[in-house]
Amino acid sequence: MARAIKGWDDSAIAKLPAPPKKGKQEDHWDWGPGYVQGLGLRIAHGGTRAWVVAYRPKPDANRTRRTLGYFPVMRLEEARDDAKRWFKLLQDGHEDPGLVIEQERAAVRQAAERAKLDNLRAVAEDYHKRRLSQITTGEDVWRQIDRFLLERHGARQIATITRRELATLINEVKDRSGPYMANRLTSYLKKFFKWTVTEGIIDDSPAHYLVKPFENEEKRDRVLTDAELRAFWTATAKKSAFNSAARFMLLTVCRKGEASSAEQAKVDGDAWTIPDPKNSRPHTLPLTALAKRVLADAPKVGDTFIFSTTGDAGLSGWNKAKARIDEAMLAALRKDDPKAKLKPWRLHDLRRTGATVMANCGVLPHIVEMVLNHVSGFRAGVAGVYNRAAYTAEMRDALQKLSDHVERVIA
Repeated sequence: MARAIKGWDDSAIAKLPAPPKKGKQEDHWDWGPGYVQGLGLRIAHGGTRAWVVAYRPKPDANRTRRTLGYFPVMRLEEARDDAKRWFKLLQDGHEDPGLVIEQERAAVRQAAERAKLDNLRAVAEDYHKRRLSQITTGEDVWRQIDRFLLERHGARQIATITRRELATLINEVKDRSGPYMANRLTSYLKKFFKWTVTEGIIDDSPAHYLVKPFENEEKRDRVLTDAELRAFWTATAKKSAFNSAARFMLLTVCRKGEASSAEQAKVDGDAWTIPDPKNSRPHTLPLTALAKRVLADAPKVGDTFIFSTTGDAGLSGWNKAKARIDEAMLAALRKDDPKAKLKPWRLHDLRRTGATVMANCGVLPHIVEMVLNHVSGFRAGVAGVYNRAAYTAEMRDALQKLSDHVERVIA
């Protein structure tokens, strides 16, 4: 039995009773504002509600019905839209509008799935999993890609990223973090987008023509001389968080970021743990007596960070502090030689200087690597997998030799 329900809506449709007899079904035809002629709702004895369209495939053919979908998954307005589309396709000469509509839906689903797969962050995470995780520097590369590229463009489709946007990003990183970091990021982006081309994700790399902003970069080999070490110690004698942190960097050969964010809770007696180093491998360093004196002399600001000027965060804005250290170092050098000059150096050169001093004092290369927390050399490959020794005593001896050398130099 067919019924026309005037002014129905989803709520009314949900309340329609099912036919009382088993095997029976009832058709209710669309009516009211916005109705679509030929659209109906067929209710079976078990309560199933199916949207149907009734039509003639050809003018002389018998009237037939085709199912569009099921209520409540398909609501009234969606059923009306599909019915309109159905009859328009029929009017345009399509013998099977249902097949056309299903193909259109499949294309939409595929496009949505493709868009999800080609999301820049999703592609980058796949690169991290399949490529970066296989190389020793992979975690550092991933941090820079995440920090600079994904924080800004991660939600976009990878195919929409342009060369102009990447060039702008590189220039901004150069201005904010320096040319060396910009060079690193340029290299990382070129390799990442080349991989996406190789994988068939995009056809052309937007990073292909990127040029490193600092072409004359050379591998750094700057090591402070003993005279410069003495001048450095003199230049950092004034009590300040930056001076103490700089001395601590020399005595522990840690990185600037590791010292700047060092937390008081990570110092346990004569050991300091770096929870999140560059290679993401927590690292515990023995502290010599001189290193502990440096910690004791550091200004105490707040209860969290070892070196801080605010108490709320670690150290940042090293440029001014480094300039003051350079100025004081030059003044110290010129006390002995009025014509002395200070060759440019970076805070990271303290790490290289410490490693060189340890090596010159007879510390074996693999112990120096352990102190530096490097994963190259003997700690890479099969040897690194099977040799899990901590070498704590050897590391303590190495850092003690470094401290002894510094004390001899500054005496």
